[in-house]
Amino acid sequence: MKLLFIQKKTNPGGSKESLLATITLLAGAGHETAVLCSEEGYLTGRLEELSIPHFRAYVPEYRKLTDRLLFRRHIRRVAAQVPEKKFDWIISNEMWWGPAAAALAEKTGSRSAAILRDTLTGPPKLRKYDLQNLDRVLCINPIMTGWVNNLSGGGNNARTIFNPVALPEPDRERCEYWKNVSETWPGVGITFLTVGSLGPRKNQVDAVRTLHLLEEECGGEAGLILAGGGGREYIAEIRKIARELALSARILMPGHVAGVRELLDTADYFLFTSRREGLPRAIIEALLAGVPAFSYPLPGLEKIYGEFHDSFVSGNPTPQSLSEKVKATMKEKGLGPKVSVLRERMKEQFSGENHLKVLLSVLQEESNGDQEIRKTAASTPETN
Repeated sequence: MKLLFIQKKTNPGGSKESLLATITLLAGAGHETAVLCSEEGYLTGRLEELSIPHFRAYVPEYRKLTDRLLFRRHIRRVAAQVPEKKFDWIISNEMWWGPAAAALAEKTGSRSAAILRDTLTGPPKLRKYDLQNLDRVLCINPIMTGWVNNLSGGGNNARTIFNPVALPEPDRERCEYWKNVSETWPGVGITFLTVGSLGPRKNQVDAVRTLHLLEEECGGEAGLILAGGGGREYIAEIRKIARELALSARILMPGHVAGVRELLDTADYFLFTSRREGLPRAIIEALLAGVPAFSYPLPGLEKIYGEFHDSFVSGNPTPQSLSEKVKATMKEKGLGPKVSVLRERMKEQFSGENHLKVLLSVLQEESNGDQEIRKTAASTPETN
């Protein structure tokens, strides 16, 4: 198969890492892939390392009024720049460019799909972006699959495909670096870690507040690494709260870290205080590394934790609730065995082999009736 993926933004992030993993698997199985971006950046650099074709063109954003008014004109310009006129599939790597994938596919005689990676993508958003009218909607969380398939006239075009998540072999030099940081961190004997772009959505300020509430339990020896790039204002807010809680010396913000494996090997525990996610890649990575991962409640986490959900997920999305969950679970004698079970489960459930098998099965499904499904959905009035 020939597949074109649309990923407008190229900054580091989980969606880009998942895309790179998928493309690598497809290429290894003999399929041709290319990526359409609107800028140069981290992603295009990685694509060049992997010898994956990519090209630049302005991808219109359907949520912006000016782009929507000039949508067809933008699509014609993109189509004129597509080096290969016939792809089997054109797939938007995130919800936002789903309409562009559908329009470009229509223009080039391809089939269209979009990957839903965020629970922000509720039914109102799906209707606004007409994602239920694509040939396929690939959801990383079963909850989102239900949203798409339950839309009035939406047919049955959504499928659940878990992200491929694997940890690379650790880099010796980076391991030594983080080991030295950990061993020479004054007064810190227990290391907590959180990974993700620093900002209101990932909500790292609550991780700092949670650390404060864990100080007594950890004998005043707890430290927190906040790995990820972010805006100046939010970083300033984190530093302000750390000063107010007398934790400045116990908070490290190294920025974006290339290779989270070595950080995970340094951490004793993982904290995740995000406000919304599709299915958190960072938690899966932590569990693959054998690190106990504690999280705020998020849709779909039962697919990760299963019967151990109540041991690792707080009852409420508050520092108080999360700190109480961490304290209670840290005292459990069976913590190690639980993490071991979860580690093996993550290896199987989020393996590249499983991801590729399901993805190819979905993309190769018989498509009889897809056009009729889209026509029916387009003519069906929306319901509130």
